[in-house]
Amino acid sequence: MQKLKILILEDQPEEKAQLRQILVGHDYTVAGEASTLSEAKRLYTALKIDLVIIDIFINGQPDGIALAKFIKSDSAAPVPFVFITSSQDRAIFEQARLTGPFSYLLKPYNALEVSYAIELAVDQFYASPVTQQPGRTMEPSQEFIFIKKGKGLRKVRISEIIYVAVHERY
Repeated sequence: MQKLKILILEDQPEEKAQLRQILVGHDYTVAGEASTLSEAKRLYTALKIDLVIIDIFINGQPDGIALAKFIKSDSAAPVPFVFITSSQDRAIFEQARLTGPFSYLLKPYNALEVSYAIELAVDQFYASPVTQQPGRTMEPSQEFIFIKKGKGLRKVRISEIIYVAVHERY
C-alpha cells in the first residue's frame, strides 16, 4: 500500500509550509515542491506523481494555468490537479476552468477543504476513462485502486491484493 504522492506548486514559503503540513497530517507524501513553472515541470516529469496542487499565480503570473495545460498535454501519464488561489477574478477562473481541474479552492483554505478536494479529484479522475490519443482510452483504475486509510487515501495495486475484509459501513 502506497501513500498518495503529491506535487505542490506554490511560490509563497509560508503557504507552501502550511499546505505541506496539511498533506503530511492527512498521511500523504509530498513528493516535490516547486516555486516556479520550470521547476514544477521538471519535477512533474522526473517524479511519479498521483496528484498536483497548483497555485494559479506564481510571482504575479498565471503560471499555474500553464502547468495545468502542460499536465493535460502529457499523453503518457496525466494526473489530476487541484487549483488553489487567492484570486477572485472571474476571467482567471474561466481560464483555469478550461484546463479541467478537479477542484478549485480559494485561499484561505482549511485542512478539511484540502482533504475533500484531494479525495474528490482522485475519485473523479480514476473513475472515468482518460483519453490519451485519438481513438484510444485508458482506465487507470484497472491497475490499482484507492482506499481510505485514516485521514488520507492509499494507492493499492490490484495484483497485490490477497483478500478483502470489510469493516464499518462499506
